[in-house]
Amino acid sequence: MSNQIDLSIIIPTYNRLVLLQNAIASFHNQLDCTYEAIIVDDGSTDGTREYLQTLEAPFISILQDHLGAAAARNTGMNALRGRYVKFLDDDDLLDPQVLQRQMKYLDQNQDVEVCYSDWGQLFQYTDRDVADEKKLVIAGEKGEILDELLSDWWCSPANYLYRNRCITNIRWDLNAWSLDDFDFVVHVSIDGARFGYLPTAPEVASWNRVIVNVPSLARRDLVRRFHAHKFLLDKFSDLLKEKGLLTPKRKCLLARQYFNVALRLMAHDRTKSDQCIQKMRALCPDFSPPGRRMPILVRLIGYKGALALLHRLGRL
Repeated sequence: MSNQIDLSIIIPTYNRLVLLQNAIASFHNQLDCTYEAIIVDDGSTDGTREYLQTLEAPFISILQDHLGAAAARNTGMNALRGRYVKFLDDDDLLDPQVLQRQMKYLDQNQDVEVCYSDWGQLFQYTDRDVADEKKLVIAGEKGEILDELLSDWWCSPANYLYRNRCITNIRWDLNAWSLDDFDFVVHVSIDGARFGYLPTAPEVASWNRVIVNVPSLARRDLVRRFHAHKFLLDKFSDLLKEKGLLTPKRKCLLARQYFNVALRLMAHDRTKSDQCIQKMRALCPDFSPPGRRMPILVRLIGYKGALALLHRLGRL
């Protein structure tokens, strides 16, 4: 890699000019290292492209048709030069001091390839005139990071700082839809990258914006998200089996995930819900569902019957 620099920040954006400007302001002229900020515009029509033309180094602007955030991140990855890589959504914010502490941590721990820290949620209300609220999230030291991820542990994507070398052969999956960040970090873990925790509270690596009191996802979007979750579980199961990493514990963790997706899909796609139950039972025949009533119903009428009954009763 020619002309390598310290850090690449990749920012996909689409029609969120004001938020993008806030994201840029959270780190610009505040980093004591060589860096580039690669902004990939995903077909904006709100003046973002005109704004990007006014930016100079260390900003690199790339324009593409509207292909989605995952495709935009991949475009940015194809152009990066940094030893370290940070993915920043256009509505999130970085703490430059914590980012430099993460870089120093990786410099001092050459066996660690991904650094994560404490992070925060920024709740933005749209239906009333109140100030934004902030919530600190303590990420905490984890054991086997892949098992934690399969147990629904999650960090904001901007919380992670990656060594370039550990993501060279990984790309964001365009079929993962809104779960593409989950898919990406799971693949990094499956590839063998070692994760290291750098505690930073009360400071945070990033602020993840949460829009409160907006209309719920349309039904088709909810179903699409559930289908994407099943797609990823199928992919993870196959990949772990192929690499000899499908341990009994991970079979049970995946089985629980399949069960949760089956619950959500029952009201929308009975066929996919049944497929999730089949996958769950194949992975972990002794799996016991959570709660008090569900295990009893399963023993009496089986998984499919229990889900169908709860659906008819309006419990799903």
